Order: sequence, then C-alpha cells, then structure tokens
Amino acid sequence: MEQLHRARSEFERRVSEVRSEHMALPTPCSEWTVRQLLAHVIGGDYAYIELLHGGSAEQAFFLPTNYEVGNYPLEQFQRSAAELIAAFSESGALDRTVQHPIGELPAMRLLGMRVSEWTIHGWDLARPLDLDDSLDAELIESIYARMAPRVKTLAATGYFLPPAGLSDTAPVQDRLLDLLGRHPSSPPASYSERA
Repeated sequence: MEQLHRARSEFERRVSEVRSEHMALPTPCSEWTVRQLLAHVIGGDYAYIELLHGGSAEQAFFLPTNYEVGNYPLEQFQRSAAELIAAFSESGALDRTVQHPIGELPAMRLLGMRVSEWTIHGWDLARPLDLDDSLDAELIESIYARMAPRVKTLAATGYFLPPAGLSDTAPVQDRLLDLLGRHPSSPPASYSERA
C-alpha cells in the first residue's frame, strides 16, 4: 500500500501539468493520445474498484475504454485514485480474488499491477509534456524485480511489444521500460513504432 501511494504521486505530478492543448499529443503508448492515456488510467482505476467489489471482467474492460476525460483531469484522477486506495484499504480486500480480463487474479496481484500502471504511465505522460521522466528509484527496482521473470508472459499478452534487450549495465528504469515495450531514448516522433 505504501508503494501504491508513491505510484499515485508519480502519475499525479504529471497530470497536474496537463493543459487542454496537450490532449491531442501522441504518447509512447501506440495509438494513444494524452487524452486516451488519461482515460485508460482513470477509467482503469474505476475498473479496479469494480473488480474489488465483485465486478466482472467485462465491466473491467468496458470502463477504461469508455471513460470520458473532461477539462479537469487532475481532479478526475485525484478522485479516482482516492476511491481506489479506499477500496484496496477495505477490510479483507487484499484477500479477495478478482475476475480480471486476463483471468482470475488474487487482489494482491491486482495491487501490484496498479502500482506498475500508475508508475509507468507517469513516464508515458511525462514524455509528450516534456517533463522530467525520471521515476521513483525504489518503485522501479521493485517493479522490475516482479516483472523481469515474466518477460515471455508479458509479450504473450499482446499488450506489450517484445523488449529490444538492453545490457544488464543499463539503468534499471531503462531496462524496465524496455521490458514493457518502450524505447527510453526515442523522441516523440517515433512513439507510434512501439507500445
């Protein structure tokens, strides 16, 4: 839960810089604009709340793809994040099993996924806004340790392109981003080439 709060900060500080003129900018996520990325994250928060409360995989898929981002995305994210943190904090919440679109998952796995989403999408949002894209070092170490052993599984989901394969001497943040199909050194013009 402490990591969840820190991951929230990673995304929130970037959302606070979003203005109306940024909404149509491309992001490192293939075919997503800033507006679509925000809808994915904020709608995803509500999807996770539904899952924690017994919602179906179909509901969880529907919410992020149909969420509408208005003129005040910071307020929208602050609201969704607060409600999600409250849902994860409910008595017994982390002992539940949820029906995620990728299959039946323990709530603890869902929690780890949200930590990863808020953190990595913070980087995705920083890039088109030309903000500092460095991430919380402890968070990325933890996320990388969880995800690196699942590299083949990640690619098989279809959500991520296969990693280019960086040297073990590359910074952990770069290796994590590469693992998730992102090119840390790519300029915005090449965003459409990778997930």
